[in-house]
Amino acid sequence: RFHFKDGNQTEVTGMPEVVNFGTPGLPAIMHGGLMDISVHPNYSTNAWIYISYLDSDGLAKVSRFKIKNHIATQVESIFKTSSQNYSGNGMRIVWENDTHFFLNIGNSNFSTSTNPVLNAQDLNDDAGKIHRLLEDGKIPVDNPIFDNYTSPSTIWSYGHRDVQGLYFEESTNTLFGLEHGPKGGDELNIIKKGKNYGWPLFT
Repeated sequence: RFHFKDGNQTEVTGMPEVVNFGTPGLPAIMHGGLMDISVHPNYSTNAWIYISYLDSDGLAKVSRFKIKNHIATQVESIFKTSSQNYSGNGMRIVWENDTHFFLNIGNSNFSTSTNPVLNAQDLNDDAGKIHRLLEDGKIPVDNPIFDNYTSPSTIWSYGHRDVQGLYFEESTNTLFGLEHGPKGGDELNIIKKGKNYGWPLFT
């Protein structure tokens, strides 16, 4: 973690721990690491920097902090998954406006047509979802309320495999998601409030 400016590289200390995880039997790093870095739309006045990453406890997280004199200060963990998410890559952050942002959490597990792993369909699981949060990580009151629930959660849409690209088009208020398929079959979707995008039952 370094600050590079005018040809000079300086280490930034005090950052949250970010780790990579391998898969047993496979000689490769499969999951984890630093997923995204995003500056707050009002960075020039509030100096908040946001990162999404997999922590050493196996939880997918979003933290925010400020940097002063090459030291991360006011570090806050503002979102974390409720369970370990070793199968979840693709944690992009995209801002809807200066108070709300979207976050996707992947679910690229070893699901098959004969043995589907239904995390992405389970509204009690954070993986395989696109989440919508307030700038401090709280739940927006206008997020969807799903069947059999009485209040909104962070979930904006579900049934995603591994959304690794998000783009919010401000002029039309449209959220686009680019999703990796299991064997080709990648998807470009318009992401709508409360909708189910089918994984792993459909792609």
